Amino acid sequence: MYFSQTAAALTFKGVCLLFFTEIGYLLIKSKIGVILMPQR
Repeated sequence: MYFSQTAAALTFKGVCLLFFTEIGYLLIKSKIGVILMPQR
């Protein structure tokens, strides 16, 4: 039971890390896109 709780916590942390990494990547990509592409 303790092991499953630890595994669940690690999985949750991993998912959160992936989620925030994805958001950060999208934000950086959109910022670069705005900088590279002139506003029309």
